Amino acid sequence: MVLIHLKLTISIYTDPKCEPSKRLIDLPSNVSDHHPISMRIKCNITREQQSRNSEKQKHKIRWNKVDKSRYEETISRNIGDFVERLNSDKVNIEVITLQAMDLLSNTAKQLDQKKTYGKNKLKLNVWNKEISESLEANKLAYKNWKSAGRPPNIDNILLTEKKLTRKNFRTAIRNEEIRRKHNERNDIINYNQNDKQKFFKLIRKQRQNGNTFINDLHVENEIFERNDILKGWNQHFSKLAIPSEHPDFNYQHLALCEMDYVSIKRISEHYATRYVDLDTIEKAIKSINKGKAEDVFGISIENVLYAGQQFKLFLHKLINRMFQDRVLPDIIKTGLLSPVFKNKGDKNDAKYYRGITVLPILLKIIEFILRIDLRSGSLKLQSILQKGFTANTSPLNAAIILEEVYREYMDKKLPFYIVLLDAKSAFDVVVLKMLLRKVYISGTDPSSWLLIDEIHKNTESRIKWSTEISEKFSVLQGVKQGGFIERRSI
Repeated sequence: MVLIHLKLTISIYTDPKCEPSKRLIDLPSNVSDHHPISMRIKCNITREQQSRNSEKQKHKIRWNKVDKSRYEETISRNIGDFVERLNSDKVNIEVITLQAMDLLSNTAKQLDQKKTYGKNKLKLNVWNKEISESLEANKLAYKNWKSAGRPPNIDNILLTEKKLTRKNFRTAIRNEEIRRKHNERNDIINYNQNDKQKFFKLIRKQRQNGNTFINDLHVENEIFERNDILKGWNQHFSKLAIPSEHPDFNYQHLALCEMDYVSIKRISEHYATRYVDLDTIEKAIKSINKGKAEDVFGISIENVLYAGQQFKLFLHKLINRMFQDRVLPDIIKTGLLSPVFKNKGDKNDAKYYRGITVLPILLKIIEFILRIDLRSGSLKLQSILQKGFTANTSPLNAAIILEEVYREYMDKKLPFYIVLLDAKSAFDVVVLKMLLRKVYISGTDPSSWLLIDEIHKNTESRIKWSTEISEKFSVLQGVKQGGFIERRSI
C-alpha cells in the first residue's frame, strides 16, 4: 500500500494504480547516501479553476528601499489640488478620500525597488560571503565533472571534488544558521526595553508557527478544500457578523437599550461639532506602531509619516470636514480580517480561529482622536482590579494579587477555588447599540459619541488568507479585534 501525501494537495488522486517500484542504484547525479525510488502511478487529476471573486494580496512596501525625499516631494506636489477641493461646499468626501489613499499607495509602489529573481536562482534564508564562495566552487566542480562526460566511478577525482564542494556548501549554510541563532540569543539577553521595534520583532517571531498550513477547512458540518478555503472563511465570519436569535437572550432589555440609543442620538445632535487641532493629529500619527500590516488600500502608517507636512495639513482639513459634517465615508470602514489560530483545538476547524482586523490607517487616526474622551470616562467607571486593556498596567499585576491571596489561603490551610471565565466569540457578537449606550453612560462627549456611532454604521470586512483577499461582507454586530475604541469599551 502506498500513501501519497503532497505538501500542497492531498487526496487529489482517484483510483490510483501503481506499477512495481524500482530502486535506482547506479545514478551518477545522486550525491546522497540514500537511493531514490522510481514509481509510476496512473491517476486522474482534476484541474480546479481559481475563484474569480478573490483578489491577490499586494506586496508590502519595503520602506528602507524607498527614496523618502522623492516620496514626500511627489505627495506634496499633488496634494495641493485635494486641499482646494475641500474648500468647496459641494465636495464628495468619499471620492477625495479614496483618491488621496490611492495617491499614497501608488506613489510608494512606484518608488519601491522590487526584487528581481531569475527563474533558477537559488533562494536561501541565509547568505554570506562564505556561502557565496562555496557555491561558486561547487558550480565549478559540477561543470568540470559534466564536461568530462559525468564519470560515475567513485574514485574519479572530479566526482570526489563535486561531492566535497557540495558538502562544504551545506556546511557553510549550517554554520551561518548557527551564528544567527547565537546572535538572536544574545539580542534577547542584552535586550533594551526602550527598543520597541526589536520588542515587537521578537514577539512576531515567537508567535510564528510554520505548521498553520491547512489543506481543508471545517465550517460547522461543511468542508472546504484547497481553493475553496477562502470561501469557507468568508462563510464563517460573515455568519458571526449577523445577529442570531437565542432563547436565553434578554430581548426586553435589548428593546430598552434601543430606546435609550434613539434618545441619546437625538440629544447628541444638538451639541456643537468638535474641532481637532494639528498637534492632536500629529500625536495620533506617531502613536501608531510602524512595521505593521497594510490595510485594504495597501497603506501603512509609514505612508502618512513620510508624506510630509503638506499631507498632514490636508489630513487636518479632511478630518475636520468629516467631523463638521458628522459623516465618515464608508470606504474607511472596511477592515481586512486575518484568521489567527488560537493554538488550541483542531487547526482545520474554523471555530478555533479568531479574526484579527487591520483597520484603515485613516480610521485608526480618527479613533485615536476619539479615544481621548473615551479613556477619561471609562477609567472612572471600570474596576480598580481590571488590568487588561488599561494604560500603564499589565495583567501580570493582577496575577501578583491572585498569587498573594493563594499563598495566604495555603498558609492558613483553607480551601481556595479559582474560577476562570471566558466568553465565546465575545468580540464577534457584541450588540452595537448596547455598547454605544454604555459608551455614552461612561461620560463620553456627545459630539464624539456621534462620531463613534458613525464608525459602526455600514461597516464591512474582507478576509485575507494566504495571498488572497475575499469579497466584502457586511458586519451587523460585533466589534473588530484591533480597534482602540473596541478594546476600551468592552
